[in-house]
Amino acid sequence: MFAYHRWLPIKQLKWVRFNHNTWEPWEDQMMKDFVNVNGRKWSQLVQHCLPHRSPKQCELRYTDALMPNRQLGPLSEDEKSVLKKAIAELGEGKWAQISREYLPHRAPRQLRQEWISCGRVPRQWTPQEDQVLKEAVDAFGDKQWTKIVKFCLPHRTNIQIRSRYRLYLAPEIKKGPWTQEELNLLLRRTIIHGEKWDKVAEGIPGRQPEQCYRKWLEIDPGVDKGEWSPEEERLFWERMSELGSYSKVAKHMPGRNNVVCATKYKETLRDKELRALYGDELVRKKSENIVQWRKRVASIVCSWFDSQMDFMIDSNQSLRAYKKTAFSQEEIDLLNKLVSQSKEPDWKAIAGQLGDRSPAQCRRQYEKLTEKIKTGKWTPEEDQQLKDAVEQCSAESWTAIAARVPARSRIQCFQRWKRLCQQADNNILRNTPLTTQEKELLFEGYKIFGADFNAIQKSYLPNRRPEQLKGWWHYNNPSSLDDITRRHHWTEEQDEALKYAIQRTTNDDGKIPWSQVAKLIEGRTPKQCRCRWQLTLNPSIKRGSWSMEEELMLLELVQKESMHKDSNIGLWTKIGKELNRAAVACRAKYQSMRSKSRFAI
Repeated sequence: MFAYHRWLPIKQLKWVRFNHNTWEPWEDQMMKDFVNVNGRKWSQLVQHCLPHRSPKQCELRYTDALMPNRQLGPLSEDEKSVLKKAIAELGEGKWAQISREYLPHRAPRQLRQEWISCGRVPRQWTPQEDQVLKEAVDAFGDKQWTKIVKFCLPHRTNIQIRSRYRLYLAPEIKKGPWTQEELNLLLRRTIIHGEKWDKVAEGIPGRQPEQCYRKWLEIDPGVDKGEWSPEEERLFWERMSELGSYSKVAKHMPGRNNVVCATKYKETLRDKELRALYGDELVRKKSENIVQWRKRVASIVCSWFDSQMDFMIDSNQSLRAYKKTAFSQEEIDLLNKLVSQSKEPDWKAIAGQLGDRSPAQCRRQYEKLTEKIKTGKWTPEEDQQLKDAVEQCSAESWTAIAARVPARSRIQCFQRWKRLCQQADNNILRNTPLTTQEKELLFEGYKIFGADFNAIQKSYLPNRRPEQLKGWWHYNNPSSLDDITRRHHWTEEQDEALKYAIQRTTNDDGKIPWSQVAKLIEGRTPKQCRCRWQLTLNPSIKRGSWSMEEELMLLELVQKESMHKDSNIGLWTKIGKELNRAAVACRAKYQSMRSKSRFAI
């Protein structure tokens, strides 16, 4: 729609394209302020405040959404009944009169749209309807959905026919799985345009906006589909009690989209304890629309969270109440005593002795207590407490043993006991690196026993602990005896020799035969030569600080490659080739960005 500014002189007439985009909050506020001061003078409003809007647009926006008594959202069942009664008495089409006399808090256009769509119950499309829709699009084009509804398919809504055509009938539509190239385009265009799916779909041939939206919901790397923390749950239900819309609530929940929020809402309503406690209060009333119902249910759930008692259905299907408050010091002392008296804690029996506490509460409280554990060296007093506890419990239950050693966990007690037993053997060498001869024996033992380091220790290296052997092997991962006898630090002479060897042995296609290169470097393996070249000496590898563009590209590549986990090439190797950086440098940079929350990753 085009128009000209009437207040300009004739010589300065200029055409202005009216904006049909969604109304912004600042536009609504400006319109309210203007109407409060000057009244409903739409031409003056456009002239002085909103020149990108037409007077008719402003009038409809105000009467539909901004009038003080106007109620938004879908109609409730009671309102639908009143609407049917009004149409039966006044006839169809008198929407302003119906709004004024029967439903003054609803806009005439809203009533008209509700009446048009109320008789259009979604049902399966027939081949005849598909054929009519194809012919209508040929006649009117693929944008005139209102005309198609009016003249061809009056029993369908605009949204129904648009979705049907775009997803199933459009000749240019592409069905089937998405290719890697399409996924790359989807990722890049979504980063650029956001969730403007019409814009996103323009650059992906054969894919419709609805397809792009649905696919993005599946692969969005920024969506957290894991468990909800208690803080997240609380924030979700507080926002739901205020807004009542999944999409609006999702804007306040980092990492959660509207689909995840909707799933959370429905899962909570299926909670047996919640339904047993509130029952019919969770059912939608006829006087409520969907938004009002969600707000009311969210308020109930918030009250449920705030209650001093928790409820659970027992095995006999009876509802039991448990205290929801923090454990008192007396309860904590009794809990520690009961756990220490049992070899393996029976939380149901322990909860029965505590009274108004559930087994899950007792277990969580005990785990919370054991989280406050000491770290660092053990004192002689703690060692003695551990020895006494092992004697009393016969090393049958490390949970019971840990209960007798204050501020130490079950795993700490187990590992410390193993260390005490090993220290009793004076033949074990400690705090000394493996000698070359020991490394050769370890290599020989690994060829015979594999990763059974206990067997290797007993047969080849009785003066070493299996943990020592395992740690050295997994850190160095030698593939031959040459790896064991290698020197760790590269000298300048070796670097020059490596450059010469690469220059001499590189194939015509640019590939470097590292096995031949290693033969020219004394005491170095092919893997060492390759790593030294790629990380340090290769002049084509970029080093130094990262620019903002490189950081954004790194983020995009990580998100893109994370979608394709079936690749045989390592993630960081591929990203390093794209950025002309070492794979190790790319990984370290990404981890640094994550730790500093750069770009909300």
